[in-house]
Amino acid sequence: MIKKGLAVKLMVLAMLVFSPVWAVAGNGKGVMDGTGPAPIHDILNGEPFDHEGLVTACIPGQGLVLDVDGQEIVIYGIGPQRYWDAMDLDRPAVGDEIKVTGYTVNYNGLELNIAFDITLSDSYIQLRDPETGLPLWRQPKLNENKMKKCGE
Repeated sequence: MIKKGLAVKLMVLAMLVFSPVWAVAGNGKGVMDGTGPAPIHDILNGEPFDHEGLVTACIPGQGLVLDVDGQEIVIYGIGPQRYWDAMDLDRPAVGDEIKVTGYTVNYNGLELNIAFDITLSDSYIQLRDPETGLPLWRQPKLNENKMKKCGE
């Protein structure tokens, strides 16, 4: 009787310990290259934009803020630092004049400006595949994440 009670308690304890692991597991829903979850939707279905302005702020891990004729516009999807490093380019920094093209998409009621490519004064970087809109940094050979703050 005592052995049966102990076994039940151990099973309950094991379920409590391991259930959070099961709850956060991806269950095979990623893009299968170790870079995170699959894209939410096709950005190419969004509204195209073409903005030129001054970088006024950087949002680590997110994107940057552009001043376009006095209006602040947040640009997302500029890619991880490791992608810029692989292209041997510096990410835009506060004070840089840039031109960015992309697509504005509606994500759960929020209008997000997703960058497609960026032109700085002396360089250009393609961020997404022209046919699929998928990020070009989602490649196994670029799998090391060296996230840095904008402009470092």
